[in-house]
Amino acid sequence: MVDKLTNTELAKLLVPESTLELSEIELRYPKRKLPEGALVVRVAPSPTGFAHFGLIFTSMVNEQIAHLSSGVFFLRIEDTDKNREVVGGIKTIITALREFGVQYSEGPILGDEEVGQYGPYIQSHRQEVYLSAIKTLLKRGMAYPCFCNAEKLELARQTQVSNKERTGYYGKYAACRNLSLDNIKDKLAAGETFAIRFRSPLNFTVSTFTDSIKGRVTLPGNDTDYVLMKSASTGLGLPVYHLAAMVDDHLQGVNQVIRGDEWLPSLPLHLQIIDAFGWDRPKFGHLSPVMKMDGETTKRKLSKRKDPEADTSYYLKLGIPAKAVRAYVLNIADSGFEKWRKENPHTSLLDFPLTLVHMGSSGALFDMVKFLDICKQEISTMKVDEIYSLVCDWSQKFNSEFHRIFTMDKEYSISILNIEREGDKNRKDISQWSQIPDLFGFFYDEIFDQAVFPITTENITDPLKVKEIIKKFLTSYHYSDTKEIWFEKLKVVCLSLGYASSMKEYKSNTQGYRGHLGDVAMVLRIALSGKTMTPDLYEMMQVMGEERVISRLRNGVTKP
Repeated sequence: MVDKLTNTELAKLLVPESTLELSEIELRYPKRKLPEGALVVRVAPSPTGFAHFGLIFTSMVNEQIAHLSSGVFFLRIEDTDKNREVVGGIKTIITALREFGVQYSEGPILGDEEVGQYGPYIQSHRQEVYLSAIKTLLKRGMAYPCFCNAEKLELARQTQVSNKERTGYYGKYAACRNLSLDNIKDKLAAGETFAIRFRSPLNFTVSTFTDSIKGRVTLPGNDTDYVLMKSASTGLGLPVYHLAAMVDDHLQGVNQVIRGDEWLPSLPLHLQIIDAFGWDRPKFGHLSPVMKMDGETTKRKLSKRKDPEADTSYYLKLGIPAKAVRAYVLNIADSGFEKWRKENPHTSLLDFPLTLVHMGSSGALFDMVKFLDICKQEISTMKVDEIYSLVCDWSQKFNSEFHRIFTMDKEYSISILNIEREGDKNRKDISQWSQIPDLFGFFYDEIFDQAVFPITTENITDPLKVKEIIKKFLTSYHYSDTKEIWFEKLKVVCLSLGYASSMKEYKSNTQGYRGHLGDVAMVLRIALSGKTMTPDLYEMMQVMGEERVISRLRNGVTKP
């Protein structure tokens, strides 16, 4: 290894003279003043495509942990790999977090604005920071320039494969690790391109770490000299994740990293980098990926290519509320959530006592049936005004014609949504807003078309009997009747036409009756809605109003 004086000269040679010392950069990022035990966590996605469900999962876990510890949760965009970045990718991430109710206290917001005192929060805007970090590592002899081109690296890889050795840039294959300063100057003068590599401490031994989620994990040590930063046409370019994330976590005060377990094998390298700067190590917790059954016995990761539910836009189009998504995330993150939610149905989900040690070390299994069941539970606890607002938002984006009809009479729509919502047992048949047009569209005259369906039931198929029932009911119908009076009148109608007034009565004498009260009610239900499954018939009629009920029933009488 070259001496300290040479290291300083090398740093001057490779890093622009205008670059600040890292100690000067650190003055811009004072230590956070937080309560004891407060956790500073971040979510740091790359803008490389659509917003994956895994982003929402990881973000909600981080947000929950920060909230429970009175800490800080912030968003950082890791966009140093410009080859993979897609146009509008940052906006996609920010919009997805907002639409799913994820609230971060620091980070970029739409446009060029940011909130927070520890920015910039977009890595491509932090080049000065990374140059200072590289400068520090070069001075300490913990980094060096590598001039190996792609052809040379591939030749070394082929040799390693042929010799059945590990592939990578290490040991005798680290050709530029011990270049002299004169060699480096000659190569620079010749215009050779280079990358800055980390000078591994060469401690390739088995290491054991305590992971905040997985517990004790054993990993091989690292002796590979990984690339930290590549050169560009105008000098040094942007860093790779290994450097940028560790530098940013330190400067931005992160003390608990919660990230996907695809980064677990890189942990020895990341700890080496942190140690090379002499910084305190944050705690690391690695989340297992969300899994899905592939057939009856095989599990695999939720796939962008195979699974529509991997894309967060899938839930937005269905109209699954953000609250329900959060409830499902907590359910698959911690097995204790379901019991807690039953005991605390109206408590803020952010108050669920999620802890990293309770999270599973194996991948959570995505189950759409369970997801929709949780959606029903969460929607059943919502107030009708909130539901109306959310349905308005959804329909405005995804069903403009229904939105027009739904918003014409706000009070009418709210009364529809409020059916069977204020009793001891709230209805639990809605799992997504996209169901609303089909479930409740018949309430609206513009959607309801009585001519397109026959008014027949399983037991009553004769149109004359149908008309007979409707006519008889109309003679006694009064909008002002209480439910008890209405029901007694319905039983009288049944008995006057030869139908049993209860199922029990009918079963005791099937030969003596034409049918039962359920058959009669079904005729009225279909005449009013065109459906066999609707909310409570009496409440439905009360919401429709006297004029609409009488009009539809009379039309049912005149149908051929």
